[in-house]
Amino acid sequence: GENPKETPDYWAVRGWANTVKKLDLRVDIAFFGNSITYFSNFDECYKKDSISIINLGYPGDNIEGMIRRVDMLKSCNPQKVFLMAGINGLEAQPIEKFKELYTELLDSIQKEVPDGHIYIQSILPVNEALLDQAKGPNSKIVEANAILRQLSESRKCTYINLFDLYCED
Repeated sequence: GENPKETPDYWAVRGWANTVKKLDLRVDIAFFGNSITYFSNFDECYKKDSISIINLGYPGDNIEGMIRRVDMLKSCNPQKVFLMAGINGLEAQPIEKFKELYTELLDSIQKEVPDGHIYIQSILPVNEALLDQAKGPNSKIVEANAILRQLSESRKCTYINLFDLYCED
């Protein structure tokens, strides 16, 4: 794979991870993902329940980037991890490579957060009408989600099928 130190955001991510570690957090729930996670307002959902949460969403992140950020999860020792990963880079990625990388991501999370339960969120559909393509990427998303469901079962994670909430076919 690529050398993490050669990625443009290496030092920013290291600084962010260092800050999370020094905060010495113990959270109930960690949301770990890309822009979909980042732009979500989970605080509003949990404000009245006195549940501590951390949003570790990073816009544009892909599975490789998330593997490099797993130590952030370790630093806050969550009881539950809601994982949203895979859409960024999926279209150009062979499905076997997707499975290999997602498996590595899960292995890393389960190793670093052994007491946390992982909730794997399906990849959301894209609006194919907005894309100028004859064959849209949703068929590949369906394929990727089948892999996520399999991994959830084999790894004793909980699979959350968000795709079907947005797609009627």
